Amino acid sequence: MISDMKILILVVLIGLAYLGYASFRLYSFAQKSKPLVEAAVPFSIDEPGRSKRVLVLGDSTAAGVGSVPESTVAGRIAAWLNVNVDNYSKSGAVTADLAGQMAQSNSERYDLVVIQIGANDVIRLLSLSQADRNLDSILSVLAKKSDRIAFLTAGDVGDAPLWPYPMAWLYTYRTRMLRELFIAEAVKHSAVYIDIYAEGNIFGDDEAKNYAPDMLHPSADGYGKWFALLQKTVRARWPELEK
Repeated sequence: MISDMKILILVVLIGLAYLGYASFRLYSFAQKSKPLVEAAVPFSIDEPGRSKRVLVLGDSTAAGVGSVPESTVAGRIAAWLNVNVDNYSKSGAVTADLAGQMAQSNSERYDLVVIQIGANDVIRLLSLSQADRNLDSILSVLAKKSDRIAFLTAGDVGDAPLWPYPMAWLYTYRTRMLRELFIAEAVKHSAVYIDIYAEGNIFGDDEAKNYAPDMLHPSADGYGKWFALLQKTVRARWPELEK
């Protein structure tokens, strides 16, 4: 029979091997993220012929990491509604950074505000209750700039292929908790929450196509799926935007 000590040693060795594998995996994907972040340019446009204006705030997904600017959510909104876009998003941003981003805006009114935020609050294990308060605060201020506010998080953060277990499970749990808080904020502020999480793993049908090389950020195709959900929801809530 195998002694208890040998079993313990075996379990420890397996655990260390898995920890090494997980660390190497995360490091490898992190190295792929760096050039994507450096290359990303938040989509903005300001042309005299466009009468409407949209404000975009948020994290790397709003800045379009993993895609060319025109194929990001912001770029697709500009093409869809033929609007000017002020995009103050920044890679790595969390909900606490939204107020600083908004402060960069010089426009008093917007026809639509789009916020893409929350994933980094989940990943960095920041307080979700504080993230909720941060969002509540920014939505209250943004109400003075627009009657139309839509926001979204990155679906189920735990679905991203780069995460090993149990990190994937933890991030799924935290995503679900943050989603519940954000849905309540949308109701409170008469805003629209684009519920990507409720759609399931929409990138799972072809991860190589829907994710950027770092297996965390969306590719152009992935952003296209997010935009389709946003377009459907915004169109139903505010059909006048297309006029």
